[in-house]
Formats: sequence, C-alpha cells, structure tokens
Amino acid sequence: MASHVAPAREVLPDLVSKATRKKTGEWKLTTTSEAKPARRSGRYTFDSKTLKLKDETDQVVGRIIVQHIAAGRLQWKFEQKPQPVVRVLSSEVMEEIQNPSNANAFFVLPSQLNGAEYPSPVHPVHLIDAYKFDRTAGPRGQLALHPAVGQFLLDNAAKQVAPLGFNAVDDLLTRVNAKHELEHAQQFRSENGYFKVPKVCSKQLVSSLEKELGCLKTIAAMHVPATGLDPTLSRWSDQSHVVNMVYASAVPVNAYNNQLLSEGKALKSQEAVAAILLRGAYYGAIRLALEYYAQQTSPSRIKVFLMPVGGGVFNNSMSSIARCISEAIELSAVLCPPEQLVDRLDLCVLTWNGKPEESENFKSLLGDLGLLSSGRGESEQNDDPAPSMPMPPKQPASSRKVRLQSDGPPAKRSRQ
Repeated sequence: MASHVAPAREVLPDLVSKATRKKTGEWKLTTTSEAKPARRSGRYTFDSKTLKLKDETDQVVGRIIVQHIAAGRLQWKFEQKPQPVVRVLSSEVMEEIQNPSNANAFFVLPSQLNGAEYPSPVHPVHLIDAYKFDRTAGPRGQLALHPAVGQFLLDNAAKQVAPLGFNAVDDLLTRVNAKHELEHAQQFRSENGYFKVPKVCSKQLVSSLEKELGCLKTIAAMHVPATGLDPTLSRWSDQSHVVNMVYASAVPVNAYNNQLLSEGKALKSQEAVAAILLRGAYYGAIRLALEYYAQQTSPSRIKVFLMPVGGGVFNNSMSSIARCISEAIELSAVLCPPEQLVDRLDLCVLTWNGKPEESENFKSLLGDLGLLSSGRGESEQNDDPAPSMPMPPKQPASSRKVRLQSDGPPAKRSRQ
C-alpha cells in the first residue's frame, strides 16, 4: 500500500470565533500551600483571525481549534484486522503533562461537551482556581497548564444561561433532532455540557446520531505551556515545554442527568449513545494528531495519551471504553494505513497509578481486541522538542483562603 498521511482539514475560524463570547479576560490561581500560598494572575486576549490566545506580555499560550471530526458521514464497517498499536501506562495526568519528554504530545482530557469541567450539570464553574477542589483527571490536567487557557475555556463554554459558546454537539444535535418531530423532552440535549439522553430513545434516533456523527466537533488547545501548578498543587511548575490538549466528553450512563428509575431498554439506549459519542471523540483526537504529524517539516512520531474518558462516576464500562478506542483507530484507517499508524503515533492509554488494577484491566481488554503493543516508544522521547514558553508572571503571595467560585458546592467524584 502506498504511503500517505492524513490530509489537513481546512481550519474554519468561524467555528471558533462565533462561539467566543469573551475575547479578553483575567485569571487568578493560587497554590494550595498553607505555609506560603503563591498567587499569580494575568490576562488573556484571543485573536479570532489567527485563533491564538496570548497573555498580558503578548506571548502565545495556545491556539484554539474547533473542527468537525469529518466532512461527511463516517463509514462504519469495522472489518480491518486489528493492529497492536496501543500501549498502557500507569501514571498521573499532571505528571505526564509536565514531563519534558512529552513535549508536543497530545492529551485527550476528560471534560464536558463545552470544553470545561463541572462537578455536576447544575454547578457550572466560573474560575480556574475552583479546579483545585476537584480531584478528577480533567481539572487536574487543566491545572498543569498555563491558567489563561483554562480560564478562556470556562469563560466561553456554552451553558444554560449562555447557550452561545463552545459546544461539541450543537451542530450534531441540530441535525439529528431536526429529522425527528419530537417534543423538547424527547430530544437529545446538552445540559451545561452534560449529554442528556431522552428516557424514550428509539432505535431510529440512535441510528440518526450515528449517521450524523461527522458533525461532532473536536475542541482542542494546541501548543499550551505546561507552566501551571505542579502535581502537588502546592507549587508552580518549573517546566517550559508545550503540549496539545483535546477535550473529550463521555455520556453519563444511568448517572447525573441520565439517572434512571429502572433500567431495561433505556439503559441499553444510553450505552449505545455513549459508545457512539466516545468513539467519535477518540477518532477526532487521533485525526488531529495525524494532521499534526503531517504538518511537521521533519515528521517525528507523536505521542497521544488517551485517557479512559467516561470511567468512574460516568459509568462507562472499561470494556466499552476499550472498544471505542479500537473502533476509533479502525476509523482512522481512511487517514493512515493501519500498518503505518504505529510509525506516526505512539498511542498510549493513560491510566491512574492510584488504581493499579485499572492498568491491568486495560491491558487485558486491549489484548483481547488485538490492539496491545509490546510497548515500543515507551522510553522514547520526542525528537522535536517544543519551544520554551514563558511562565506566568509571579505575583505576591496571598494568605487569603480561596473559596470555590461556582453556583454551588462541588459534588465529590471518583477519578475518571
């Protein structure tokens, strides 16, 4: 088979600029050190033409990307022979983001559909500092980065009181719901970034969602400095490399706004919908990484850390997550020959080292699917290091305790 790479899609600034309510803003973030809390603050400015986010010193701290995962309908054949292209790493997301050997790597970070991270559908978060009170992977990953990016996403996330904003499913749901004459309660919805599955969900509605999945959007922040808080949250990171973040959301299954009084068909529908959207989210991330590879002047293998999005309290089973990764990789065969994928991307499922059995379970599941690699690239470093980026300016230490800035107290959640 002839060698080819994924063609780069045209970046459409309109998808970003139309969703950007706030182009300038401020951020504040304080370490959790009780002895000597270190507070820093700054400003951001977003250029809707270049899609670049800059800090108060005019330094670029990220480039915001919003793209549909496909120009048309995706082909659902799933007939390719699986290739052993995925390894498993037991670690912690902040540690890996701030590991200099992961410069230029992609991280698929759990979030809501709007690129933000909320503890529940009724408690939107407004300030990046509030992420310190959420111990799950999504907020911790964002805290490892330059705070301007997380604050920009929070300021521009679509929510109930401000529907205009970043929303990975708005175009998708417009397409799907328009095909079915249903009352509002019977439609798919996004509630503060949490996907709502109607209690009565027909096979036709689920099929329409699958057919129109190309309209799902990938929300990403490229070349973001890993200059946020360190994994202890008590100090600022001393790193300067950059990484690429892809914000991916799962569907709560019999949880949060999809809680069921009884299971049966309704549960099966939720599981089917969750698998479709998660497959699309992983595919969008892999496609973006392949395009990034193709755009390099001297292409070098790109690390892509796939977090188990939807695990934990969202009740997506590990077997379902592993299968979605497998299907996303198979879909990517139209972008890159399967036998060449391993030469371009170092795909790695990043599990939490605080739960060692998670790593072993994923190794078993990926092995059963024929995806588990022997670990090539685990000790390799990216040969194309990212340029150093400035750290946020230091601010005088503050002894004031920081309150959670949200519409209500955060719900305690297990890691996902």
